Amino acid sequence: MLQLKVRQGIESEQMKRVFCRVMASFARKISESPTHQQILAIAPTVPHISEVAMMFADWLSDEDLIFPYIGLGRFFIEQGAYAQAEQGYTQSLTVSEIRFGKHHLNVAESLNNLAKLYRIQGRFVEAEPLHQRALEIQEQKLGYENLVTAESLNNLARLYRDQGRYSEAEPLHKRALEIQEHLLGITHPNVAESLNNLGLLYWNQGKYREAEVLYKRALNIWEQQIGTENSSPAECFNNLAVLYYSQGRYLDAEPLFYTALTIREQQLGVAHPNVAQSLDNLAALYYSQNQYDKAEPLYQRALLIWEQHLGKNHHEVATNLNSLANLYRNQKRYSEAEPLYQRALSILEQQVGVDHPRLAIGLHGLATLYRECKWFSKSESLYLKALDIWKRSLGDTDSHVGKCLDSLATLYAIQGNSLDAEKLYIKALEILDLRLGLEHPWSVECKQKLKDLRNADVG
Repeated sequence: MLQLKVRQGIESEQMKRVFCRVMASFARKISESPTHQQILAIAPTVPHISEVAMMFADWLSDEDLIFPYIGLGRFFIEQGAYAQAEQGYTQSLTVSEIRFGKHHLNVAESLNNLAKLYRIQGRFVEAEPLHQRALEIQEQKLGYENLVTAESLNNLARLYRDQGRYSEAEPLHKRALEIQEHLLGITHPNVAESLNNLGLLYWNQGKYREAEVLYKRALNIWEQQIGTENSSPAECFNNLAVLYYSQGRYLDAEPLFYTALTIREQQLGVAHPNVAQSLDNLAALYYSQNQYDKAEPLYQRALLIWEQHLGKNHHEVATNLNSLANLYRNQKRYSEAEPLYQRALSILEQQVGVDHPRLAIGLHGLATLYRECKWFSKSESLYLKALDIWKRSLGDTDSHVGKCLDSLATLYAIQGNSLDAEKLYIKALEILDLRLGLEHPWSVECKQKLKDLRNADVG
């Protein structure tokens, strides 16, 4: 009887190890950005992977230990189930530290995963020390010229970029790119991803020529290496379209927006946050061309997706609310626009802080609403606040600074302060010409308003 119990115990332990190994292998197959089809295929195994992670971690080999947690995190993130993803990533960190100590590479990977989740949620303060700790471990264990280290550099740089800390982000992105080009060659898909990251940083800084070169180089690599029917090139199509949109090149932007949207819907499903991003961008294109009937339903569909996946207090939700409020304001639907602006500002102050460029966008929009409603003192205060944020975060000659000066000049002109208005229009036009060129819609509009002001004074 004793021998039978011992044998059953051994067999049970062996079965547990086999079960854990099989489930870990399934978890390994969940990619960092799984497609909708991949999510559907892996879904039946998720309860078993979860069982291994929650109950049988002791039977996982050192090699397999963190993969059930990583797989679960990736799966739940794609469902927008961030609380469940956080639970998995937190447990991954805990079990790794217990088994390997606090300076193991598995600990670094767990830290990065948890930090990326926090960044997605706009929890930047919590994410930063995790990314920094992960990078420190990897540099100590692997050295400074390693692909894993390069990935961590990009992760930390993306976090800084999302916070508007562009001068801190740029050297990290460049260093990651140099490592990947040296170790992988200049036509590897990972190099394309880093080019796209650096291009997005330059776009945020208004360096449009530099950004366009990097985007096109990245797309060329992706088209040659993996084809365009993939969610990675879709991001770059979208970013290049945003660049063209920012320059007023609407005819160039529209087909790229549609290409990105089509790929994302096919690869990720119609209710994915990246699809929402494409919808929002396409809506912005139509809004800029006064095609409000096309823009509004796209904004509303994007908002619904973001609220369902990210929650109602995420910074992407706030950005969408600002856009929808701008549309209503331009239609003189002021009673609908104002609460959207205020809700967006409340979210952004909590999520990204009072000095972030995203907040300035909302302040500028609400200031314009107050100007149109002839609440001039409120309008001026908000314009000046937005202007201060943009100058401190982006520099005195950023295109947003030029646009804000133009708006402030319009406010002064309406109040009969022609002298100050003219000075600001001239300064705004200089900046917009420098950053966007005289053919950009913002420049054209500013130039016309300056001309109208001068003609009115002469008359």
